[in-house]
Amino acid sequence: MKSTFILPILFVALQITSPCSAQQVFYGKEAAEKVPFATILRLKGDNRVPDYIKFSAELVINESQVVNFMTKVFNLSPEYSFELVKSELDNLGQKHLTFQQFYKSTLVEFGIYKAHFESGKLSAINGAFYTNINQSASPSIEAENAITAALADVNATTYKWNVPMEESLLKYETQDVNATYYPKPSLVWVASKGDYARAKFQLAYKMDVYASEPLSRQNMYVDAHSGEVIYKTDQIHTADSLGNAVTVYSGNRVMMADYLNNQFRLRESGRGNGIQTFDLNNTSNYGTAVDFIDADNNWNNVNASLDQYATDAHWGAEMTYDYFDQVHNRNSIDGNGFMLKSYVHYNTNYNNAFWDGQRMTYGDGNGTTFTPLTDLDITGHEIAHGLTSNTANLVYANESGALNESFSDIFGVSVTSFANNNTLQWSIGEDATPNGLGIRSMSNPNAFQDPDTYTGTHYYTGAQDNGGVHTNSGVQNHWYYRLTVGGNGTNDLGNVFNVTGLGITNASRIAFRNLTIYLTPNV
Repeated sequence: MKSTFILPILFVALQITSPCSAQQVFYGKEAAEKVPFATILRLKGDNRVPDYIKFSAELVINESQVVNFMTKVFNLSPEYSFELVKSELDNLGQKHLTFQQFYKSTLVEFGIYKAHFESGKLSAINGAFYTNINQSASPSIEAENAITAALADVNATTYKWNVPMEESLLKYETQDVNATYYPKPSLVWVASKGDYARAKFQLAYKMDVYASEPLSRQNMYVDAHSGEVIYKTDQIHTADSLGNAVTVYSGNRVMMADYLNNQFRLRESGRGNGIQTFDLNNTSNYGTAVDFIDADNNWNNVNASLDQYATDAHWGAEMTYDYFDQVHNRNSIDGNGFMLKSYVHYNTNYNNAFWDGQRMTYGDGNGTTFTPLTDLDITGHEIAHGLTSNTANLVYANESGALNESFSDIFGVSVTSFANNNTLQWSIGEDATPNGLGIRSMSNPNAFQDPDTYTGTHYYTGAQDNGGVHTNSGVQNHWYYRLTVGGNGTNDLGNVFNVTGLGITNASRIAFRNLTIYLTPNV
């Protein structure tokens, strides 16, 4: 049966008076009564647009028809629109289109919808599309006033654009003489206080504010009428809230280095657009970073500066690149050879590692809580944050933030297994903690007071740690452990489970496909 026209539907039947966290799922005939040809339909929160619809094979909608189709199904006024932002063909031959939502030609932050095609026909759509925006798109304050408000909120002593060498480095890295870290506000629609479950939208100026001292990088949202900071999201994604290469954590390993002016550097160009590792010399200024060098390419550089840990970061980046390339057929974290840059010896006694949206950075630890944070699962973890930024771009707060952290743990242990002949190790950061216990366990999250069950024991619902992004990562972490090795028992909610393990390669491909194809920022 060929579909030539879909009647507008307002979803009156879906106006359910339920808590904002409730989820409604409809199947078969019930789903089709609400959306023609639907076989599964899911509603989450107060948003009346379904966040997932699976269609029957009878529906015949191709790529050129999908925007018109969604406009009719969602009964959208001309003030709402979709813009295609990405088109991908996966290794199963399926096509996936990603659309950004706009209202009155202004971007709706995290309003991302995806359309999936099998054999050229629309098979499913999913994501977050919001229809309850009803305001003027004209701001009451100027962009510079919004910048002033954002900087007053951050209240840093030094910003990246105040440091000439950082500005010069950015121009070099981007090959753009006009590039600057100074904020460049753009108007967006954003949910008040970031509460997308209730989704009460405000017009806001969004800007990237990168501070050097104290370190922070945030997307700031300033109400375009009141000048109030109404929302902010972290771009610094850390290993935790705490807080021949002779590597320290992984023994002797083969790695690539380049040769320049009669000496070797921790750089290579064979993987993607390159892998480079730099020495910050215990500063926080990337513009002053220098190369690690060696005379004979036998990197056994044990010294008081702890330079021996640099090869762990460099080799770890190589292994992470190889893992995504060989297991998932992806050319670096963006699919286009993104250069992987690592910066070692960040600041003094810094007990963390992080991805800042551009690069990986590693502290040396204080020797008591952590030794240098360059062990393999941490390097894989941080680089995987870059993968998330370039795919689902999961908001680093609450449930989406917990998924963000969990995917980094998942690929951190997967890279470690890949580099060590499929050996399974389910703790995170064990090599960089003097007690050898690590900071999280995927096989037993409860051992670190993390949950292994959604809303179960230790599940966190407060505001600390961006809404518990490191704590609640335990839920998906344990899912991944069970998906890999299997097991049976009863969970915290009294549900009996019996899982047959798929092995880490198949389990990782499921996780990778979910992150890179289906998930959207707040879903």
